[in-house]
Amino acid sequence: MKRICLFAFFALVALCGACTQNDPVPADPEAVSPVCAAYRISARVLPMAGGEAAPGSRALLPMTPEEENMIRTIAVLQFDSEDNLVLVADGERPGSESYYYFRNLTEDEDTPNGTPSPELDNVRLQSGDGQRTTICLIANMTEAQIADLILKDDGRTRVQLSDFRRKTVDIGNILTEEDGAGDRNENIGHVKQIYMFGYYEGVLPGTESGLSIYLGRIIARIEVNFTIDDPEDLKKKFYIGLANMETKAYVFPGAQSPNAEDAWL
Repeated sequence: MKRICLFAFFALVALCGACTQNDPVPADPEAVSPVCAAYRISARVLPMAGGEAAPGSRALLPMTPEEENMIRTIAVLQFDSEDNLVLVADGERPGSESYYYFRNLTEDEDTPNGTPSPELDNVRLQSGDGQRTTICLIANMTEAQIADLILKDDGRTRVQLSDFRRKTVDIGNILTEEDGAGDRNENIGHVKQIYMFGYYEGVLPGTESGLSIYLGRIIARIEVNFTIDDPEDLKKKFYIGLANMETKAYVFPGAQSPNAEDAWL
């Protein structure tokens, strides 16, 4: 299965605030210490490439493009100019400082089924004059998955950006009734969840700007159509399977795999 190299283009918006930084001692004595500013982050889903699916294609059922575009949960990570993961916070919840911001949009009254364009108000990010940063948005993962993504393989040490670029996610498929196969097994073979990713890399403004980030699917959506020459063949019972399907994908997009030995990704 081809993966989409996802990327984002951004325009920027923020409100000012203050909080602690991850390392109180700047590496460069001349550097300006970052402060925590409250940002409004607008997330958008990149349009699907390739146009509409063929009429009647099973790829349209039950997961339509509109359903695939829904963002149900969203997480925000921030890496500083030295590629360290830093503290962020939900400005609406005092004491929420953590190494990731997480929000379950289905718990909001206005978006019980998610939304393709969530607006995140008062996300407190570390901002400093002239300092490069990387802001990552991850959609449709559980909070437990996000908590695992920010740790190295030892399960204790927090990742740096170089480690995060090597992080992968399992692509789960619906195979059983417990997975959600449906009354007539109509969901068999579909992916359990459409994960999305987008990021901004550069200098954040100090005040009164906002951040708009586009997210794209971590995996591609493939349509397969079959033509039956003899209508009598439709009366026969047969099975079609796809071999050598990939089961993992990198979370962070790139032109090539950061692990040369992982030819399967």
